[in-house]
Amino acid sequence: VYEGVALSLATVARIMAENDAPIDSIILTGGGARSGLWPDIFASVFGIPTSVHYAPGEGTSLGAAMTAGVGIGIFKDYEQAASIARTRSQHAVNPAWADKYERVYELYSGIYERMKPIFDGIAREWP
Repeated sequence: VYEGVALSLATVARIMAENDAPIDSIILTGGGARSGLWPDIFASVFGIPTSVHYAPGEGTSLGAAMTAGVGIGIFKDYEQAASIARTRSQHAVNPAWADKYERVYELYSGIYERMKPIFDGIAREWP
């Protein structure tokens, strides 16, 4: 599951990079961020060091508070608001894993095209 999520998000990251919006850092939040393994997988799939938010379960709340802070003038902009985010751990790219994930990604990326007719069939069943 961890690898599937990371590979799926890697597709999004590649599309963003193709549109001049590359990802240069990752801070994980949520339940998966509490895993000792998932941050290492993300770092190796994306090829960039990954951090874990200091309170992984609070990321959404913090983001809402930062947005509100910008809206009412506590922060001058989102860059200043983002400066309050802290991390508790850093995870480096494992070169051996990164090499393997690059090869696996090429296989993984073909799944969508093969599954698209099934997805289309499922979509036709919903009103």
